[in-house]
Amino acid sequence: MGGLARAIPWVWTGLVAVGSLVVLVAQPEALSSDLETAGYFALPTAYTALGSLIITRRRAQRIGWLLFAVGTAGLLSAASQPLIPSEPPSTLSPAQLFALAWESLSWWIGLLVPLFLLLFLFPTGRFLSRRWSWAGWVAAVFAAQAVLYATFKVDIGPESGSWTVANPIGLLPVNETNEGPFWLVFGWSLLSLLVGGLTAIVARYRRSEPLVRTQIKWVVYAAILFAVVLGARLAFPNWLDTLTSLAFVASLYLIAISITAAIVRYRLFEIDRIISRTVGYALVIATLAAVYAIGAVWLPAQLLGEQPPLFVAASTLVVAVLFNPVRRRILAGADRRFYRSGYEAQRVVGEFGARLQDEVEVDHVTGSLETVVRETMRPAAIGVWVPGQRRDPAS
Repeated sequence: MGGLARAIPWVWTGLVAVGSLVVLVAQPEALSSDLETAGYFALPTAYTALGSLIITRRRAQRIGWLLFAVGTAGLLSAASQPLIPSEPPSTLSPAQLFALAWESLSWWIGLLVPLFLLLFLFPTGRFLSRRWSWAGWVAAVFAAQAVLYATFKVDIGPESGSWTVANPIGLLPVNETNEGPFWLVFGWSLLSLLVGGLTAIVARYRRSEPLVRTQIKWVVYAAILFAVVLGARLAFPNWLDTLTSLAFVASLYLIAISITAAIVRYRLFEIDRIISRTVGYALVIATLAAVYAIGAVWLPAQLLGEQPPLFVAASTLVVAVLFNPVRRRILAGADRRFYRSGYEAQRVVGEFGARLQDEVEVDHVTGSLETVVRETMRPAAIGVWVPGQRRDPAS
């Protein structure tokens, strides 16, 4: 990739950043309404920037272009919102027609198609084999159907469904009830991409070497966090609304960051420790929250029928006392399950430190040191140099 070709993605990223800023300035109420809305405006820039980083690193460039497409689609979606009228207009201008059509398209071909193709291509940027290339054709058919539906349906309106008007270029009598041959093909295309993509990523994980498996773990980790946050947001829409909203936006950023970290292999092998800490602290929070709920809410309700301040204060004190013991036990258990290599290394180094208190012979100390290095780092050969002595490397 030449210098000019390397510069093009970054130039476009700069244009996306400027465009996002212009759209945000044109809608100051979005910035003042809540941080979630404001966070969406920076997503296009983040995705295009991370896509540019992958493209210029010359690794799995197709995945970089997919992130690039998601970022560009996000900018178009944000820019089209001010063009959608709040009331049904007497006539639709070309700009309003484009904005209404793209509002329907942005979710389907701006997010779902790149996401499903990512399952087939990650992390190498190539299909697992030629037999899996059918996904590209199905994705093209899916995108073409979405374009035809959004552009040429006889009635058009915003996704909120507040109004509809006759589409001046409407040709397709497609209804909104998910019935008919159009929706049948559309639904089966979506289902085949989803099931096929999940099957492809599992098959690649099982057939691949440890490096590729670690790359896949990064994206699976981000996808699971996104699913958990989305599920919490849908299940508890009025509970900690601001917190779940910010977590949802952060999870969208995390998906792109995890993909980029896996492709450029930045601190790649720390994923096991990240997973261990995430699971561990989630269990710590859940355990202590359960203790507090039992002591401050459930127990006084069962005994007294009310919630006196004494029970709340006592529950808070119990949680504070239990925090460190619970944290140590749960994190150690999470390390044993999800971060076995690090846990074993810490255990071996701890045992070596304990033995040093009783060892006085140099040969015994160096022998123990070789054992520790062999068990924790597993090198091809080990050599210890002691002043005045010579020890041959042990293979």
